[in-house]
Amino acid sequence: MIERKFVVSNQSGEKLMCVEVLPDAEPSESLPVVVMCHGFAYFKEESGLFTDMAAVLAQQGYAVYYFDFSGCGESEGNYKDTSLTKLVADLKSVVKVVAEFSYINAQELSLVGQSFGTNVCVAAKVPDIRRMVLCGAFDNPHELLSSLFPDFDETKTVTRERDDGRKTILEPGFWEDTKQYDLPRDIATFSCPILFIHGELDDIVPLESGKRLMSYAQNATMEIIHESNHGLRPGHIQVFNAITEFFVESSK
Repeated sequence: MIERKFVVSNQSGEKLMCVEVLPDAEPSESLPVVVMCHGFAYFKEESGLFTDMAAVLAQQGYAVYYFDFSGCGESEGNYKDTSLTKLVADLKSVVKVVAEFSYINAQELSLVGQSFGTNVCVAAKVPDIRRMVLCGAFDNPHELLSSLFPDFDETKTVTRERDDGRKTILEPGFWEDTKQYDLPRDIATFSCPILFIHGELDDIVPLESGKRLMSYAQNATMEIIHESNHGLRPGHIQVFNAITEFFVESSK
């Protein structure tokens, strides 16, 4: 297994920091590919969830990619100016570049999302994907995300102070943008297998929100992670086992 960093430019010309994890240093065949989308105003590693998941999937023979959305982590941009539309464009920029690598089979593309990253995966409606894994998914980004901001007013700049001391600042345009999306309608357009994963003790995204979104999918199952939070801790082993089984079964 080998790992490297590289940069992709998004539609705004901002550089997105990406990580590639391959099963072998010199791939001798066209590899199936997984692209992972992190959560709201967070980092590509997802506190170890994505780094460990990438290793698990690479061991199964997948080329795996995770990246910082614009305005996050090591990528350029200001999250204050973000929107679901912009993040969808970020994902599409990464997928376009990865699909052109000589050792990648772009016809075997899977997407993994965590939290708000699930909204990006669904809203992007990338054609002909092989499968999706949606962790901590929710059906109404405006309602869910606005609840994280004290004294929320969608007509004003809003600020959320996170537990780690970072501040997330958003402009009114973010909320207006979310209103144009209908995620239940969008997810209904996917015919590929979809695995929903949700922490039993998730106190940020209610389990019922994930179940509502799943009810609109054509071909979906759910794995509830025992006694685990929104970050799926301490149940990462159960998560990886569920994903491994899902990838194997959906490849038959």
